[in-house]
Amino acid sequence: MKKYLVGPGAGLLSMVLLVIMGGCSEMDQDSGPAPTVLSVYPADGAVAVPADTSILVTFDMPMDTASCEARFFACEGDMVNTGHMMMHAQAEIPGHFSWNEDFTEMMFRPDSILMDSAMYTYHLEPGMESREHGDPMMMSGMRSHGRELDDGIISMFTTEATVNDN
Repeated sequence: MKKYLVGPGAGLLSMVLLVIMGGCSEMDQDSGPAPTVLSVYPADGAVAVPADTSILVTFDMPMDTASCEARFFACEGDMVNTGHMMMHAQAEIPGHFSWNEDFTEMMFRPDSILMDSAMYTYHLEPGMESREHGDPMMMSGMRSHGRELDDGIISMFTTEATVNDN
């Protein structure tokens, strides 16, 4: 019969091994690159945008529609950064979403024509997820398409003025 000696550190060693092995599950393994925003329309700072425009966001991979639509906001005017979160300066613009067939382009169409010569803002929050892996979009995937913020990106545009025929 063999005898095993267990020292005072055995319990701690067992706990460390359990934590290490628990962190090796399939769910924790890298499932691929996080999604990236390739382009937005209207571009940040665009002027003379038609009042009947839609907002188009193009991603580098198929996206989960529910997570993207829940993290997209558009409003008239600017947004205010309170230091803790982005606040809408005006009411959110009602509209509906549509997607291309491979889920890489999200289009937001306002329910009514936008006002002439008005500034509009749209906000993409981090956390939009890819369709296949559920990888959340990180801030690094949201660069160069608007003002970079801890809370995502904000892009602003101004609609065109209507010419009066007087």
